[in-house]
Amino acid sequence: MTQEGKDVSLSEFKGKPMVLMDWVSWCQHCQKAMPIMSKLYQTYHDDITFIFLNATGSAQGKETRDRVANYRQQLTYEIPIYYDQQMAAANQLRVTAVPTYFFIDKKGMVKHVTTADMTENDLESHILNLLPQQNKDS
Repeated sequence: MTQEGKDVSLSEFKGKPMVLMDWVSWCQHCQKAMPIMSKLYQTYHDDITFIFLNATGSAQGKETRDRVANYRQQLTYEIPIYYDQQMAAANQLRVTAVPTYFFIDKKGMVKHVTTADMTENDLESHILNLLPQQNKDS
């Protein structure tokens, strides 16, 4: 679901490479990654779709849209946040930890998945691997 309340499906984003980050606002590793991911989003959003998928329906109702809204107000940057209210996407993608990063090519094939803490260089390397060769040198 978008921030505006519109239901969306991951299949709607097919045709363009995608980075999907499953996260929650109270996760320290997620909080640490957000500024890095925001910077990469600002750099690559024309060529890559970024989906910051909030696990709103996660454990014991700890993550709510209100909590995410409060967290978002504290951010000094804009990112496209989507809500996984019923955990349908997380269940389909078999997310077991946050953050989880999915690097998906334009055909919708998952090329890499990780739950590890990643440096900016690591994240950018996976992003560049999704782009056509001619874009990597520019």
